[in-house]
Amino acid sequence: VNFGLVLLYSCLKRLKFDSSDEMMCSMADPYLPLLTHCVRYSNDNQALVLALKCLGVLLRMDLPSVIKTAKQLGPSILDHLTTSNAAASTQSDIVQGCFKSLTLLITHHKF
Repeated sequence: VNFGLVLLYSCLKRLKFDSSDEMMCSMADPYLPLLTHCVRYSNDNQALVLALKCLGVLLRMDLPSVIKTAKQLGPSILDHLTTSNAAASTQSDIVQGCFKSLTLLITHHKF
């Protein structure tokens, strides 16, 4: 799982997505539910960090399934923040990824 997430993240970082390109959005949209599932159910910290990084790239785009996945992703990110001792240390990659993803969810223009 980690290797696939590393590949996906490196491709997402290298490609410059044009959010107005409908073909690109239709190809990227199915990854939102998969990455949300990974954030919700993964016990591996590295997979969680990589999934949050991928979501950070995809949440900047105008994808149709953002509203559906946000209802599941938001509470899951908050659960990870409470279980990872965010109050004690904000230096953790998990905590920083959670805060970045929450910020993108909150500031997304569809909400």
